[in-house]
Amino acid sequence: QTNVLSFKEPENIPSPEAEKMLGEIYLAPDYIQKEGGDIGHLTIHGILHLLGYTHEGLRDKIKMEKKEKSVLKKIQD
Repeated sequence: QTNVLSFKEPENIPSPEAEKMLGEIYLAPDYIQKEGGDIGHLTIHGILHLLGYTHEGLRDKIKMEKKEKSVLKKIQD
């Protein structure tokens, strides 16, 4: 089971909207709560995936975690 899934908006599908969407984020709130997670943090995590961040390698993971902490700090202040 997973707590958050992110899907980028396909680039080759025409959209009637003037602005292109990043994609979609799906959260599993019951699972997140059961595991003691934070929905706000995981929403940011999903958005960062839509922006191209990954955590596949150690360097990528560190970069993504640093950005998550930075965003969380800004919205919590």
